[in-house]
Amino acid sequence: AGGRNAVVAGQVALTVLLACAGAGVLATSVRLQRVDLGFDPSAVSSSQVMLSSDRYRSKDARRVFWRSLLDEADARGLGLAFATSPPMAGVNMPWGYRADPTDDQAFAQYHIVSPEYFSLMGIETLEGRTFTTADDENAPGVVVVNDVLAREHFAEGTAVGRRIQVVADEKIIVGVVEGARHFGPDQDVPPEIYAPYGQDPWPHAQIIVAGEPGGSAAAVAALADAVDPTLGLPPLAAYDRFVVEWFAGLHLQLVVVGILSTVGTLLATLGLYALVAYRVSTRRREIGVRLALGASGRRVFAGVVRHGMTVTAGGLAVGLLVWFASAPLAGEWLGDGRPQGVWIPLLVAVAVAATCALATAIPARGSVRVDPARTLREE
Repeated sequence: AGGRNAVVAGQVALTVLLACAGAGVLATSVRLQRVDLGFDPSAVSSSQVMLSSDRYRSKDARRVFWRSLLDEADARGLGLAFATSPPMAGVNMPWGYRADPTDDQAFAQYHIVSPEYFSLMGIETLEGRTFTTADDENAPGVVVVNDVLAREHFAEGTAVGRRIQVVADEKIIVGVVEGARHFGPDQDVPPEIYAPYGQDPWPHAQIIVAGEPGGSAAAVAALADAVDPTLGLPPLAAYDRFVVEWFAGLHLQLVVVGILSTVGTLLATLGLYALVAYRVSTRRREIGVRLALGASGRRVFAGVVRHGMTVTAGGLAVGLLVWFASAPLAGEWLGDGRPQGVWIPLLVAVAVAATCALATAIPARGSVRVDPARTLREE
């Protein structure tokens, strides 16, 4: 009997662990979907541009291409911008900088953008200005930084008008914008530095277009052919695909853990039911004798239920102790490193206890219906 009790208690403990993990993944997914990303991925589409190293070897050639692309889009009434390493697109571009020449080098995500990038992406300007077409190769070097970098280095006063060394070049900060969650909703906003394409034209970027892909695909394809027929622009796709792809892994975790916790709960319930039913069957004569001697059915029922719930309580205690002991590791596994608190495990324990109580009560109810006269006639 002790071995059977231990097996069922172990099943209950495993069920608690799996159910806590499943509930934790669900809670994390819901919370992360409510996180402000710092930009609006639902209002734009994008496509990747890679300029040929043969045709666009020089900065001047690349600058002419990007300028022609923007001019042609403006002439066609098409809302278009571009940027290197936009948020959640899977590109990591840490660039060295010094807010003060005496500081150690720090790193920020570096973006080359066109003037309309911030408005199309819904990135709010907090101080100063963003870029204009006048920020070209003939103008003083300028950058825009995000609020994280500004708070870190320019907490006293404004960052606008201050000088910052980006790699080896000194730049003037002309604006501060809201930070974007570059690596996903579970990661903190990194420091960011934006530079105008006119001063640092790169050969690759994501084209950002206002609206859904279906409404802009033909216009963007015609635009690309007009600027460079050899470009071979990939089809437009909704920008929020990057967010959907990021959440896909979390949703897969939720499905897998959900299935495991459901199977675990079912096994624990069946195991407890079988254990109590077996115990009732082995005590059938004893129960019949007790009933014949005047014991109440309620008392017998309570005894059987009490035994089943004692086994359940042991399993719940072990499961909860293991879960709380592994809470830091669970927080890392769930994707955000945060402790999961006590409410989710306690609610899970209540749900598992209720399920096991039902599995105990059904065979216990049958135990009080034993016919004492028939039991006493059995050998």
